[in-house]
Amino acid sequence: MIGMWVEVYTDDNQRHIYEITRVIRHVPDSSSTLDEPLAATTDQLWLQTSEGHADTSDKLQVVGMPIGVLAASQADAHPALTGHVCPDAPRCTAPGQSGCRR
Repeated sequence: MIGMWVEVYTDDNQRHIYEITRVIRHVPDSSSTLDEPLAATTDQLWLQTSEGHADTSDKLQVVGMPIGVLAASQADAHPALTGHVCPDAPRCTAPGQSGCRR
């Protein structure tokens, strides 16, 4: 992933471009998981996701450094909601349950 670009669109029709400079795997799920992102002193993009299906799974963090900002079209910055559901995702059995399909 290092060297790849991430594009983030904002409500003011801007496209912010970041280059991935760091990938941190197996971050334990704890109260200190976000200590490093919150301590950042420069503009950075931090993306985090779970490595497993449980809320308590280790995390994967990706750090990006800003490259630039470009104008974006209204259509690109505000795409239609066209999400999809993975057919093998388990069905939710309780209200508010995460990691499952509705």
